[in-house]
Amino acid sequence: MIQIKKLKIHFGQVMADILEKLESNTIYFKILPGIKATTLEIETDRNSLIMEANRPVIEGKRKAKYLCRKIFGVYEGVNVDDIINYMSNANVEFKKIMVTPE
Repeated sequence: MIQIKKLKIHFGQVMADILEKLESNTIYFKILPGIKATTLEIETDRNSLIMEANRPVIEGKRKAKYLCRKIFGVYEGVNVDDIINYMSNANVEFKKIMVTPE
């Protein structure tokens, strides 16, 4: 059985405020916008697979100048070889892959 934990974030807080409560190998379902959850995951020192609702969100994060790390977007037109090349790139210490079901 899947264990579900709820983490509450209060008005004015962002995800970084509860970082010590976030675990690896965990699925987070965020419904509150603007709490910098995606930004935090991109900047955290670990490999990440991030699912977004649509392609424009991924493209926006790929172009974001405020992010120190770059993400690899997977959507229509990206093939298996592209993903393998990214995953094999030793210059990218923490892999950040953002995907969409579109």
